[in-house]
Amino acid sequence: MLSDLVDAIACPWVDVNLDIGHIHCNANVGPNQWVRSLGRRIGYVHIHDNHGHEDEHLSLGRGTIPLKETLETLEAEAPAASWCVEVDTGCLEASTEWLWANGLRE
Repeated sequence: MLSDLVDAIACPWVDVNLDIGHIHCNANVGPNQWVRSLGRRIGYVHIHDNHGHEDEHLSLGRGTIPLKETLETLEAEAPAASWCVEVDTGCLEASTEWLWANGLRE
């Protein structure tokens, strides 16, 4: 439905804000399927981790989201998307270290 909506609007500054944690808690399919389906329609991404039951905003790598695979898929399918690390206070350093350890460093 989001793909159809963005395509119907056909405006260059309207895109999708994808929240990986919300997908993991609420969707019937995983984040990789969402990323593949939406592709370049994704303009902005909230990345954080959780265990699939609630929106915990855990440090990256501390939950059960397949983050490395999902972020690699994002790089391939939505290369222009901006990422926002959306973690609880005190979790940013561990999340930054996880990104660097997994080769996601600019």
